[in-house]
Amino acid sequence: MAQVMVNFRMDEDLKKEMEQICRMLAREVSGILERNAIEKNGIYGILRMAAVRDPSETGPHAERVGSIAAELYHVWALRQGIDIDTIRHEKGRLRLASMLHDIGKVGVSDLILKKPGKLTDEEFILMRGHTALGASILDEDTGELASLARDIAMHHHQKWNGTGYAGSKDEGKLSGEEIPIGARITAIADVFDALVSLRCYKQPWSFEKALQLLHDEAGMHFDPFLVECMTEVKELLYPIYAAFPDKE
Repeated sequence: MAQVMVNFRMDEDLKKEMEQICRMLAREVSGILERNAIEKNGIYGILRMAAVRDPSETGPHAERVGSIAAELYHVWALRQGIDIDTIRHEKGRLRLASMLHDIGKVGVSDLILKKPGKLTDEEFILMRGHTALGASILDEDTGELASLARDIAMHHHQKWNGTGYAGSKDEGKLSGEEIPIGARITAIADVFDALVSLRCYKQPWSFEKALQLLHDEAGMHFDPFLVECMTEVKELLYPIYAAFPDKE
């Protein structure tokens, strides 16, 4: 009984900490968005605040995900017959917006983010909440880029077969092309980077092994057409990882 009470108090403390951090960050982000109209400087200002929680991972991970997402969009858009001027414009927007996909993790305790072992069911529910928290931090009324970033933050853990999530609860699940294209692209970039990067709970995978997993999960976790497009991005991955290595 005593242990149950301790766990309950810990859960309540984590929730209070998360709420306080998110309220503070939402106020700061709101000011940045208003001053910068969520252009490049605004994005990097938000990321610098998020990096205070995890300076060794947040910045490089965001840069890599943004770069991979941009190149994946480029291939997808060419196959859709979209004109090159539109591709260049949207590619830049998607790169910046996708960099903010994990902004909601500022409201997740380090006890969960940096836990070396498997999360408990209760911890995973709290972790899932970073999607809705991220969306709440990004004000969609600030502009089109903020709206795109908000969609990505909310939906980048959705799955093609409808078994993903968009928050701690089960509401809001989407499947297939219901999932915004920016979120579908970012999901692939995010998972790929997580697989090939060193984490407290795993060793890095090879590019080949990570790409194989994407193919194995095509039609289940990932948009199968986008997985095909990812094959064409492979040679661009090496300079991306050379440009944005994890910090020591």
